[in-house]
Amino acid sequence: MKMFFRKPKLSVSSSSSSYDLLQDAFMQYHIKLHDGEMSRRLSSLKMDDIDFLESLQMIEKAIGSDIDKAGITPSTTISELIRRIDRARVS
Repeated sequence: MKMFFRKPKLSVSSSSSSYDLLQDAFMQYHIKLHDGEMSRRLSSLKMDDIDFLESLQMIEKAIGSDIDKAGITPSTTISELIRRIDRARVS
């Protein structure tokens, strides 16, 4: 019996805001971000490391640039992660 898995991909355009890109990438793994949660820490997302990295890779592919992942820890906040995405978009 063959099993087919859906490969996650973004449904928003690459010109969307960094927050929208992050929100859409996380939604692929059933993680919901809500307005006003910018200070929420990554550890509170209960997201598996592999899913988190795949989310960032989807964003990198969409923006055509690498996100600096050095120093991202469970205590990194959503706003800090968005700033990293913004910096990657500029470079």
